[in-house]
Amino acid sequence: VDAPVGALAKQLEDWRVAPILPDLASPWGYTYGADEETAKATVTVYGCYASGRTREVDRLIRAYVDEHPDVAYRYRMVPMSQACNIGYDQIPGAGACEYAMAALAAGRLGGADAFWELHTFITDRQLAAGPRENELMDKLAQFTSSKEAAAQEMTSDVVDQALMRETRSNTRLAQLRIEGVPRVFVNDKWVMNWRWDGHLVVYDALNEALEEASKE
Repeated sequence: VDAPVGALAKQLEDWRVAPILPDLASPWGYTYGADEETAKATVTVYGCYASGRTREVDRLIRAYVDEHPDVAYRYRMVPMSQACNIGYDQIPGAGACEYAMAALAAGRLGGADAFWELHTFITDRQLAAGPRENELMDKLAQFTSSKEAAAQEMTSDVVDQALMRETRSNTRLAQLRIEGVPRVFVNDKWVMNWRWDGHLVVYDALNEALEEASKE
């Protein structure tokens, strides 16, 4: 009976003593929830839209932030495809680059609100493959005049160069131990197992971070 409790406590303790690793600030990053300057806690996900586990943890974190407005959520793109991430050398995720390009294009077309609407459209899908290409383009077209204009923005040099900037820092990603996705950080400390035996350790870490902030 004691073993699972001890193992769960170990997961949270590992987060407490983990070193602080500075976030890889993104020029295309948009914060969900509180402003980073005033937030009492931050949670960062390095993820890929083609990863079912990334989409799962994203939904859980957005739900937490919706109930805790003092938390800032940052999403950092690590597409699982060499087509847009030269450091990735495993089996590519279907649509990884296209989803990331669409999210960046939405941000260019409509700012933070459009980015998070497109982001949510992708991550809220339960299907392993996410939205189909025509669905993705229909959604992106809502932020501009037509599907043709949306496609032009999505495949523009500006978006392509921005995505490469997101995935160029492979050395730094290695320092952050981003060998796979998702990777979850609370207050810039890695939550190695964000879920343990069905329990959301990331929620425990966020609760503790908020509690500590309230004492300051």
